[in-house]
Amino acid sequence: MAYKTPAALYKMVPVEEALETVLSEVTAPKDSFWCPAGICFNHVLDEDVVAPLDIPDKPVSIVDGFAVVAGDPAKEIEICGESRAGHVDEKIVVERGKCCYVTTGAALPRGADAVVMIEDTKKVEDTKKVEVGANVLAMSAGENVRQTGSDMAEGECILRKGKLLDGADVAMLNSLGISRVHVFGKPVCAVMSTGDEVVDAGARERGRHQIFDANRPALKACAERHCSSVVDLGIAGDTEGRLETLVEEALEDKVDVLVTSGGVSMGDADLVKPFLEKRGKVHFGKVLMKPGKPLTFATIERDCGQKMLVFGLPGNPVSSYVTFNLVVVPALRKLAGWQKPLLKRLSAITADEIKMDPKRPEYHRVILSLPKAEAFAYSDPGASEASALALVAKSTGFQRSSRLLSLRDANALVEVPKGSGSIPAGSRVSCLLLPVSNATF
Repeated sequence: MAYKTPAALYKMVPVEEALETVLSEVTAPKDSFWCPAGICFNHVLDEDVVAPLDIPDKPVSIVDGFAVVAGDPAKEIEICGESRAGHVDEKIVVERGKCCYVTTGAALPRGADAVVMIEDTKKVEDTKKVEVGANVLAMSAGENVRQTGSDMAEGECILRKGKLLDGADVAMLNSLGISRVHVFGKPVCAVMSTGDEVVDAGARERGRHQIFDANRPALKACAERHCSSVVDLGIAGDTEGRLETLVEEALEDKVDVLVTSGGVSMGDADLVKPFLEKRGKVHFGKVLMKPGKPLTFATIERDCGQKMLVFGLPGNPVSSYVTFNLVVVPALRKLAGWQKPLLKRLSAITADEIKMDPKRPEYHRVILSLPKAEAFAYSDPGASEASALALVAKSTGFQRSSRLLSLRDANALVEVPKGSGSIPAGSRVSCLLLPVSNATF
């Protein structure tokens, strides 16, 4: 079968140009909505959040002890009551010569301006007094006290628009009694595999020359952290009719991003590029990178004028994984309102020699970690002691694009420039941090 636009005729674009093209097609994030503060984690704020009250809203004790008047010269002070967190006797008034027992987090009674720690006092037997010695005399007003608004002040902007909300933000919002916030929505993504050679894991029947589909489950798992939902379209096989049916299904489901795996190379059964040429607009069909050269990006316009972004990823599982994280993830992030959607770039020192490819820049899978206690042997004789504190990038081994073991524990990609020879161990390199849950050092 001959195609009007065979894959061999596509211009190979640099990764930077590919990313710029993709992100230029994301003209606006998803519509914002009111989200309950308890479940707003990992959403991006669409408005500033201002504290509606002071935290704390009254002076409270930082320690267990006795609320006193700072500078009181008395060495024995009468206990005139107690104040416990959540229970305050409004009738209690502390003055010189008197104190009030307080627990951590309890409000200071009227008149008190400091708290002496309980371990700095001694109960006077058979009396309602405590011995404080010279402790209170030496105290200053405000000691061991959280003042009104000292944690968060009423009217203070505590979270800015564009903030990606994390667990600490959820805690802040709820501590202020804020029950909902305005956040950007997340995109809807769909994933599918192509190829007659793949079957689902656990399939009852598998032909002798068929393989289990690793790509679609992996892509679905990776997409879920960035999307409101991920639609599994299944396996399209190598028939254009089935491919067209699944794409139309994605369009009807108002999917924002469609990710396909396989069928983007140069064989006569690689149907994705020709179909996308016919159904939409292919923005690029080859990228100057290793792995992932056949990466394809297209847009299909709906009747309403909105576009569905379509990413045709290579069929090799490592190529699929790398291109998804490098190119698709920034698009998903921008749709979700991220202001800086690209993967974070870090500097690291190589633990191994890394060979370069003379034709294409490579994204070498590595495990970033903190250096060991012993000194690292640097190839650079001018390396400073500060270099010993740099992150270490350890290769995951043989980097063939079919070898899934090269992804095991990988949390970053070393940006290896094209060239002859290799990068020696101990060299400083640029790394892109993968958005994976095990990206810890």
